[in-house]
Amino acid sequence: MEVNTDVKNVDQDAACGGPMCGCCLRNWKVLVPVVLLLVILLGGMLVYQELIGSQKSSEPYRMALEQVQSDPKVIQRLGKPIDDTWRVGGDVFTEGDRGEANLNFEVLGPQGKGRVRTQARRIDGQWGLTTLEVTFDDGQRISLETKAGEGLEDAPAWSP
Repeated sequence: MEVNTDVKNVDQDAACGGPMCGCCLRNWKVLVPVVLLLVILLGGMLVYQELIGSQKSSEPYRMALEQVQSDPKVIQRLGKPIDDTWRVGGDVFTEGDRGEANLNFEVLGPQGKGRVRTQARRIDGQWGLTTLEVTFDDGQRISLETKAGEGLEDAPAWSP
């Protein structure tokens, strides 16, 4: 039976005893990229929450999604339940009690998916949809009744 007395072959894990030990300092080339990656991921999550999260929590988005989820023509094509995805495009602009929104997002159902395009207008603090369209995978597009009346000034007529 041979005993290894060579100090170079001692297990480094056994020698590493504290947070600022020599093995941590020797592995800084690995530690720095890992920390940078974590910082980038955290920053990306914050940007996502600020940009996409604010769009998904906007009233025009919720109004459009609710109407799409309850429309019989959309339910017939996509099935039930109809869910949204994490991707939202477009913008929501408000100034005082007025505003405009142009949003695009995807919806999924058991029988397929569709792309929703909506436009909304805010007048006197109240949002109303002016355009609501769903385009399906096969290219068929349907326009949903927005319940907004004739002109853009009548947009707030929609009521949940």
